[in-house]
Amino acid sequence: MKLLTVPNWRGRSATVNAGLDAFVKSASLEYKNFRVNIVSPTVVTQALEKYGPFFTGFESVDVSVVANAYLKAIAGISNGQVIKAGF
Repeated sequence: MKLLTVPNWRGRSATVNAGLDAFVKSASLEYKNFRVNIVSPTVVTQALEKYGPFFTGFESVDVSVVANAYLKAIAGISNGQVIKAGF
């Protein structure tokens, strides 16, 4: 997760993302009836006007790339993965 390794100084995203990362990995080992994955995008290009100031220096990613990452998380076979979009 980009915000886990490069925290955003304007928020508490690194703490939240670290917790989500640990949860996904742990939950995937405990739950056998379903898969657990998470999608970690950088800032979405279409939202730069509103959120760009909070992501100074970050590369943006098109919403279609983020959508494909969610499809991979849902329809793929991976479990306990952080699926990155835009890195």
